Amino acid sequence: MTTNDESAEHATESVAVSGAAPAMPPAPPAGADRGRKAPRSRLLGRLTIGVLAFLLVGSVMLNVYLVLLTALQMESGLASQVLRAGDEEQVVAVFTVSGVIDDEQAGLFRTFARRVRNDQNVRAVVVRVNSPGGGVSASNQIHQEISRIRNAGKAVVVSMGGLAASGGYYISAGADEIVAEPTTITGSIGVIAQWPVLSGTLEKLGAKMIVLKSSHAEQWKDEMSPWREPSDEQRRHLRDLLDAMQDRFEQVVVEGRGHKLAPYRGPVPEQPANRPPPEYAAFNGKVYVAEQARTLGLIDTLGYRDKAIDRAAVLAGLDEPHVKQYYRRQTLRERMGFETSPGIHIDGKTFDEIQTPRILFMWKAR
Repeated sequence: MTTNDESAEHATESVAVSGAAPAMPPAPPAGADRGRKAPRSRLLGRLTIGVLAFLLVGSVMLNVYLVLLTALQMESGLASQVLRAGDEEQVVAVFTVSGVIDDEQAGLFRTFARRVRNDQNVRAVVVRVNSPGGGVSASNQIHQEISRIRNAGKAVVVSMGGLAASGGYYISAGADEIVAEPTTITGSIGVIAQWPVLSGTLEKLGAKMIVLKSSHAEQWKDEMSPWREPSDEQRRHLRDLLDAMQDRFEQVVVEGRGHKLAPYRGPVPEQPANRPPPEYAAFNGKVYVAEQARTLGLIDTLGYRDKAIDRAAVLAGLDEPHVKQYYRRQTLRERMGFETSPGIHIDGKTFDEIQTPRILFMWKAR
């Protein structure tokens, strides 16, 4: 039988034991900590992927922007190369007008002219011309730009290649001097208008073109129509129009070379009643080889491009000319070889061009 003292002692020992080693909470199940950390790891991974994706997209967009910027610069800019090293404050700028003179050629020349006019180091310009001519407006634009270059105090010399006829001569006439190669064909001071008449072809095909005109425009709106022959009255009107442009052409030549041109001598050619005979021998639409052209006063001397450059340096008073050739910078498509192959392409634009009459300063077969 247990006494009271023994019970109290046993209770005291139980309390002591309990205070020395308190009970611990039960351990969590295996994998519980990993379960809590997994969402954080997934969130960090997603943030990392998002940042990398943002950087990748940004890099792609930046590269696209740089490519487009480069392409635009290539489309509109001019490039240059040094042909003859010299004093960089005595620049002779060389530019070539080649092929049919159209709005694109005129625009490119306008870019060149603006650059050399504003460059104090450019003291003289050589325009290399190898062209049968082209559009009336495009030819006149280049002629006006050459006048502006001269008005800016810079000497201008034309170097003619194998062909510098009609519009090719129109843009040359305003230069200080004209140097032509011995085999150059030039002249053709005249205006031409031409268009196809397809009415017979349509009849053979069993087709017909219907043309309706407003009342006030009934007589003249389609005087150069490809679907019928013009009337006699329309032909007279078109001749008057061409004569007015001829007068403009001759005026440009006289302004540029009047004191050098050979006067017309010989029988008076048959002319319409309201037209005087030509004042100068070369005002007849004919082309001439270089020696004949020099006799008629159309050019100054014979020689090649280097001679034209030397003459430009002399006119500008340069003792150490630095000669630079300017040319159209290749487009991005051209540099990458993606330009379309040459060939005949019939589309809506081509069809419209066939129907659009053209009046040209151009030497060509009829």
